[in-house]
Amino acid sequence: MIPTIICPEEKCVFKTRQLKISMARFPLLGMSLLHHALTHFWNQGGEQVIIETNEDPDELKTMLEAETTPDLEIAFQKAPGIETERERKPSTPRMRLPNRGGTNPIVWLDRLINADSIPLFRSFETYLAAVKALAESRSRLRPDTSEPFRGVYVGRGTVVSSGAEIRSPCWIGENVQIERGTKISEGSVIGDGCLIDRNALIRDSFVENGTYVGQNLIINNAIVNGQDWIQIKQRSYSIVQDAHLVSPINFYRRTHPALTPVLYS
Repeated sequence: MIPTIICPEEKCVFKTRQLKISMARFPLLGMSLLHHALTHFWNQGGEQVIIETNEDPDELKTMLEAETTPDLEIAFQKAPGIETERERKPSTPRMRLPNRGGTNPIVWLDRLINADSIPLFRSFETYLAAVKALAESRSRLRPDTSEPFRGVYVGRGTVVSSGAEIRSPCWIGENVQIERGTKISEGSVIGDGCLIDRNALIRDSFVENGTYVGQNLIINNAIVNGQDWIQIKQRSYSIVQDAHLVSPINFYRRTHPALTPVLYS
């Protein structure tokens, strides 16, 4: 069985700085969407995969090498007629299209394999729902992920200070530092290498890998990635200029050299 991953040409609909890229390159929890799909097939015991794309194969290979992609034999093919095929069967979930024939699985890269009923880029709400499904599936796959109490998953190397409050269900990645007085409430996903400073409140939100969240900050039903802040219900996007509120962790480390330990590199 050799799966085929189809990379649509359309760009992501989110109007942020880093989303002016193809779906294959879209970053999510520290990996591109294409990397997530390849990792899934590798975890299933796969050895080969076909990638249909109209992007430059050499550029995608360079990206995958930088991400330390699983050791799969990858064949790149041009993808003529992708839009025509999708329009012919608009009601069919793009994750698996039966009209290609054969038994090999076919994956559209506009959604996650572990959440193929949820389109990633139809709305901010569906994006957050897909992220939660991905975080839960990853935490259950990794043997090094602890579950200190039911519904709360914490990755290795994460430090939770005394006085912090965490409510299930939520997912916290690796090498995260959560300072005292912080409250992480239901439905939140904290990516790897984040620093959540004192007395912050995060509720039903996604904080992407390598983000600093400042003291006393409230993040409610939002998507935060470095300086990028998406407020889901209001469907608004803004760039936060004050690094004491939110910022990439590496930028925060440069402006605060006394920060210890080194969380993210």
